[in-house]
Amino acid sequence: MLPYNFKVWAYPPEMLSVGWMGDRVATIDLKRVLHNLVYTRPDISWGPNRTFRFPQRGGTGIIWKKCAARLPADKIILRNAAVEIDLPRHTIKTSSGSTIQYDTLLSTIPLSQLAKVSGQDQFVPLINRGLLYSTSNIFGIGLKGRPPESLQTKCWMYFPESDCPFYRVTVFSNYSPNNVPQPDSQWSLMAEVSESRCKPENQATMTESVVAGLLNTRLINSRSDIVSIWKHRAELGYPTPSLQRDEALKELLPFFERNGVYPRGRFGAWKYEVSNQDHSFMQGVEAVERLYNGRSEITVADPNHANSKYHPWPFERWQIPATTG
Repeated sequence: MLPYNFKVWAYPPEMLSVGWMGDRVATIDLKRVLHNLVYTRPDISWGPNRTFRFPQRGGTGIIWKKCAARLPADKIILRNAAVEIDLPRHTIKTSSGSTIQYDTLLSTIPLSQLAKVSGQDQFVPLINRGLLYSTSNIFGIGLKGRPPESLQTKCWMYFPESDCPFYRVTVFSNYSPNNVPQPDSQWSLMAEVSESRCKPENQATMTESVVAGLLNTRLINSRSDIVSIWKHRAELGYPTPSLQRDEALKELLPFFERNGVYPRGRFGAWKYEVSNQDHSFMQGVEAVERLYNGRSEITVADPNHANSKYHPWPFERWQIPATTG
């Protein structure tokens, strides 16, 4: 469990539950691992994320831009936060001063924030105890030249060692050559550093610490290879599956649903095991199917089942027109 799990979760393992794991964490076959080590064979068929798709251009953001382009533009309002939700009146006051009336609300704002803006102060102790999260510090490292042969087939790599602050590094330019401005003469890495109240990080020195870690782990050979460094701090990075999380969700989610609000999404439902982009998308699809057609939700209701197999509905009866670009 240590030291890697503290490094990635940013909380001591004794604060984490295990009920969320299910098929979300691949079971390790020790004999298979040893066999591959002895014969130096890559095991490309292991794990739930052994294959995935990534856009040629625009990163993962282009997926959601394409989805948004299918929707009526006059129904999309951006940069206008919900600052007050009146549950009995079914109204939302926004940061622009406008008031929106709703019949049913599908909310993706963090569950803790939903309780705050709807005035549910009685849940504050429960939220403080059960809804933990970690912050993600993400570094994009632009490099000149070409990746070394040892990294040309790598996607993401994990680092439990103490000689680097990051727990994971991705060879981001391997996802698409268009992830760097000059594919023939540049490549890139993405490093992730976790942070929480149990694992504070020094923002002033973190960039230098990441660069030193890249050198220590031999991912780069020289500081002079670095062309650019991009840094982003996501305060809400990962919803933490703490020991008290399920206790909190058993009270919060039904309460809001009884009041016509359906919290869904990465931090809406606060379930790490179904918080990936595809999970969050399906939470929205299934919530709408439930509200309009009375169908049972899978993803948020039964994460272990959702992660255990492919579920064809509702796409089995949808006709989605082909697009180009």
